[in-house]
Amino acid sequence: MKRIHMHITEEDLAILDGQAHSEGISRSEFLRTRVLNSINGKKYSPRQYQELISAAQRRSNVPRSQVEQLVNFLFIRLMEPRVEEANHC
Repeated sequence: MKRIHMHITEEDLAILDGQAHSEGISRSEFLRTRVLNSINGKKYSPRQYQELISAAQRRSNVPRSQVEQLVNFLFIRLMEPRVEEANHC
């Protein structure tokens, strides 16, 4: 899994940590879930995400780490604003 870095205010970090704690998950898992859930308005729990990765791995017979990298890449690309949308802002 790749590591990413971001800057966030102390106040926002406290809110983020509080929400992650209330859901009983780590800050990283909370952020990962929120990012993935924003794709096309669909909601995926961490468990559903892991099941999706497992199903893709079984179908492709490719190492799980490679499947996860590919799925993450696709999710991120799908979330990027489209050029047409950016021009209308």
